[in-house]
Amino acid sequence: MEQVSRSPLRKLEPPREGHRIRFEGGRLLVPDDPIIPFIEGDGTGPDIWAASVRSWTRRLRRASAGKSAS
Repeated sequence: MEQVSRSPLRKLEPPREGHRIRFEGGRLLVPDDPIIPFIEGDGTGPDIWAASVRSWTRRLRRASAGKSAS
């Protein structure tokens, strides 16, 4: 039987800053500095991707208003 190679994405390193979003006890636990996973070029198109990034940035700024970005 032919062995299937592993995805090249497994070689990616997580960012040095930020913390993972977790799901524990039936609840989503989002830290103040979440790591937001994304794949640029996932088939949505560059115009939709650019708009999404702007929207996420605004929402993250709003959500973190008044908190230190240390």
